Parts: sequence; structure tokens; C-alpha cells
Amino acid sequence: MTRSEMACSESRFELMKRALPGFDFSEQHETFIRAATPGPVLDLVSKVDPTADPFIRRTMLLRELPGRIAGRFANSNIPRGRPILELADFLNLGRLSDREVAFGLAGHFWQLDYGLIQVPSMDAFSAWHENGAAKVVIGFAANPLGNGVRLVTRTEVSCLDSKALREFGAYWLLIRLVSGFLRKRWLGLIKASAEHPLSNSLGRPIIASASSRPTKV
Repeated sequence: MTRSEMACSESRFELMKRALPGFDFSEQHETFIRAATPGPVLDLVSKVDPTADPFIRRTMLLRELPGRIAGRFANSNIPRGRPILELADFLNLGRLSDREVAFGLAGHFWQLDYGLIQVPSMDAFSAWHENGAAKVVIGFAANPLGNGVRLVTRTEVSCLDSKALREFGAYWLLIRLVSGFLRKRWLGLIKASAEHPLSNSLGRPIIASASSRPTKV
């Protein structure tokens, strides 16, 4: 599928189309949640802490370990003791009623320290361009289905030039399977929190603290 064909794909979310006119890499996963309406389910996307899942947390720590080690001996954007990458590091790209929510990140994700670049707003994110860099958008869409809610998460990555395409392409080959598995686990946490809000067998809070939650825009 070509980039232009992908950009016109009906499976794209509205917020994602606003943030990324086109993309080079994508993945999509979904789950069914026993819930009365989509709104409370979509609320949980920002509230649930994915790192409450031990597998997700250990995988992220393993991904960042080389950068943390390197940071002890050379300049690094991952200072010692820095929390692992989480949703609070993403720019909140907005919410469409009780249908969609999306988050964006810009940088050089294949670097040890992710090479993150701060972008202040949705408009700035959509227009932002830097040679050798990439942008990623993670979106969630919730829709009524039967006696519950269908929750879909979609990730799209746009590489801003051929160098970034080569660099991220190699990185994507390494992380794609694990990345997909992590997103399925994330959906599982949201599902568990929606269906069994008082149950937690993970040994640490599933709901992130208010200070770490991205604000709505």
C-alpha cells in the first residue's frame, strides 16, 4: 500500500488524520469491553498506567537500559533516575467527544534516549518538520458494539525524510512484534479497569497519579 493510499484509509481516526496527513508505518489492535457507554472507557485511556503491567514495565526498562548506562559515562537525555517513557511524555492532541483521543510524540525514537523533541500544540505538531526526525501518533477510538464497547488503538509513524525512514525502518523491524504485544497488554489493562474497577492483581496502582496524566486540550 502506498503512502497516499494509506493516508486515505477508512480505518484512520479523525484526530490522527489532522495530526499526520500521511504515515509510513502503522499498527492497529482492538478489544471488546463490557461497558454501558464509550465515554468512561475513553476516560480510562489517560488514567490507566501501562507500566502497572509488569511485562510492559520490564520491557520498557530493558529498552532504556543501554541509554541509562551510556548516560553515566557521556552526555545523554536520559538522566539517572528518570522515569521510563510514559503517556505523560506525549502531547495530548485532543479528544473528539466520546469517540476518539490521540497523543503525539516527535523525535528520533531509534536513539538510545529516544531523541525526544517538545512540540507545544496540535497545530505545531501537524506543521512540525525536522530532517532526520519522525513523528508518532497513538490514537484510541471507542464505539458502541452490542452490549458493550469496541476499543481500538492505532499507532502511526511518519518519517520526515529518507534518512529517518531508513533509521526508523530498521528500528521497526526490531520492535514491531514486541510493540504490538505491549499495546495488546495496554488494552487489557483498560479492559480490566473498566470491567473490574475494584480488582487489581498486579500489585501496583493501575490508575496513574493525577500529576502524570496529560491534560485535555
